[in-house]
Amino acid sequence: MGPAGKIQVQTKQAAVAIPPRLAAELSFMPELPLQTIRTLAATPTWMAGHAKFFAIYDEPFWREKGLCGTAVSLRGPLAEIHDASPNSGSTFSLFGFSGLDANSRATMGRSEFMRQATAQLAVLFGDKANEPKAVHFQDWSTERFTSNDADRTPQTHHPQYGLNLQLGSAWDGKLEFISTETSFSNGGLLEGALEAGLRFSKRITGLNIPPIDDTYTPRTAEMSWDWH
Repeated sequence: MGPAGKIQVQTKQAAVAIPPRLAAELSFMPELPLQTIRTLAATPTWMAGHAKFFAIYDEPFWREKGLCGTAVSLRGPLAEIHDASPNSGSTFSLFGFSGLDANSRATMGRSEFMRQATAQLAVLFGDKANEPKAVHFQDWSTERFTSNDADRTPQTHHPQYGLNLQLGSAWDGKLEFISTETSFSNGGLLEGALEAGLRFSKRITGLNIPPIDDTYTPRTAEMSWDWH
């Protein structure tokens, strides 16, 4: 389904780069094995249930107080805050990850979330934070091309990613899932997406494409903090 309606593409090879949970909602002809669909649907999309808040200012007033702009807070809607300003320019910003889950944000509403987030920044960094020139709120749990209802359940740890999918004889060698969640060593991260894309390119072209681990050390991604 595209912006103009249904589309049909004929190809010898297909790579699906959308999150597995969304891929599980696609129609495949012939159908994928039921266990494969269940595995796709059970694979969480990292950060799909999260949200970010940005407050834009004309000056980095927090720096004048000797503050770096970084904070971890157990009170207010923002759990983790950083200085997101560019190295140069006339616009500066503070941003924060929401500490509220998707359902709590939906109950609160966008306007109230932004109001409370701005007030929280003022408590942490001073009254000037109450006067942003603009605010932006991005909630991925409401993006239908990013998440579905299953992603509204909060994740308290980084999932162990990597998929060994049995696609069935009709799809073997013709279909591959290459989202970051298919990566065994960097699932959920940008590196995982690059790794999956290079893996697919190498398989279909037969070219000796340098592995991505030539530029970084593979590891299992992990976040140690608790989002509750």
